Amino acid sequence: EVRQDLSPKERIMGVEVNSETRAYPLKKLQKRGGIIEDSIGGETISIEVSAEGEVLAVTNGRGEEIPHIFAFWFAWQAFHPDTTVYGGRK
Repeated sequence: EVRQDLSPKERIMGVEVNSETRAYPLKKLQKRGGIIEDSIGGETISIEVSAEGEVLAVTNGRGEEIPHIFAFWFAWQAFHPDTTVYGGRK
């Protein structure tokens, strides 16, 4: 069963830090652009988004790259049922 947080085919970027997972709706990231900071798994992460809305890098506070995956919401939440969804500012 697909959680209703997002529509099933919404494209997201999924991140896992210290066993904590979060889905970042690409629409939300693209709307903001620039450097987006968030806190997950006890770490601060930075997501760099180009003016064209492309995710350029995901790094932790030490500047180390954090693995991330692009997926549809229905697939991500199936593998990560406890995931949170990035809310960001409207």
